[in-house]
Amino acid sequence: RAHPVGPQIEFAATEHGSAGTTTVGAVFEGGPGLVHGGVLALLVDHAMGHAAVSAGYAAMTTELTLRFRRPTRLGRQLHVTARLDRKAGRMLYLSGEITVDGTISVEASGMFITLTGANVASIFGEAATSGDVPADAPRHAAGSSAPAAGAPAPMTYPGPADPTAAAVHRHAGEQRAGRESG
Repeated sequence: RAHPVGPQIEFAATEHGSAGTTTVGAVFEGGPGLVHGGVLALLVDHAMGHAAVSAGYAAMTTELTLRFRRPTRLGRQLHVTARLDRKAGRMLYLSGEITVDGTISVEASGMFITLTGANVASIFGEAATSGDVPADAPRHAAGSSAPAAGAPAPMTYPGPADPTAAAVHRHAGEQRAGRESG
């Protein structure tokens, strides 16, 4: 599922990995009229994580390398793909790209480490026992792209004044406050 305040994208398992489509609005602007490079990194990292889960691995990023081949304009449909290239021990090696109108905008490679139950408990603490964090084997079925119950609906963010974006920011703040007080 998408992060409540990040670009909204849902991934589907493909024959070779994972794919999703989103449109990024002005709230994620870097240079004038362009998507911020960090947001592009977030999207491809998220796609790689989904590709790992779709292949049956719970894993976390240890290294992410991007090559920005051309500027990525706001308001355009971005097609984000990732694939698992190989596994060596606990390490997964993935690659991905973002295309706009069939032209590659960003190329990426990533290295992920598979998680054990002990890793999950150490890294995520109490969240690990809530069932929100998969360990040893992902809780998502391969090929499932259905959002979890209560996940926000896919949307784009046209700008900071957008009332939907403001509601999502409030929701994220309420979630954070609940975790800090509980």
